[in-house]
Amino acid sequence: MKNIKYAVLALLIGTPAISNAAFFFEPGITYQSHDTKIKSALGESSGTNKGLGIGLRLGTSVSDILFAGVDARYAVTKFTDSAFNTSSDAKNMDLAPFIGVQMPIVGLRLWAAYTLFGEIDPDSTSGVDYKLAKANGLRLGAGFHILMVSLNLEYQDLKYDEVTAGPFTLNSANAKGLSLGVSFPLSF
Repeated sequence: MKNIKYAVLALLIGTPAISNAAFFFEPGITYQSHDTKIKSALGESSGTNKGLGIGLRLGTSVSDILFAGVDARYAVTKFTDSAFNTSSDAKNMDLAPFIGVQMPIVGLRLWAAYTLFGEIDPDSTSGVDYKLAKANGLRLGAGFHILMVSLNLEYQDLKYDEVTAGPFTLNSANAKGLSLGVSFPLSF
């Protein structure tokens, strides 16, 4: 029982304390294309959120098969919405714990993450200043690891519980879609 406690503690803080465990570091570049829906008392509007981003995963890998840790993302996208016919640049951020498995020889990787924090902050345009905050939701990914590069495809379904448009508070928003990326997984 004592060894299990140490293994869980090592996984959470990223310190290799069990045999064949290593620190896991994975920077990456993504392109996301997400459809958005914003709900308000007046109805529902739709739009898109597309653009380039960077990410960093930190954690622990065990025997080059299991990996787990925290995934942080930042992107600058083009955010559009049908309610006010707006289009503006937006800053996107999110943070999610993740767990994954990979086949060391074949290179196939699968992972799941649950976003605990996130927001989309579009620039003000045409007098409308949107902000989508308090994101939570699932991200599922698959990749193919070749040498030191991983080609990745992810599906994301996030709900934003706090949505504002200027002084108005709207009900909620969803952002669903795909991200295509390249990352560089390293273990030390």
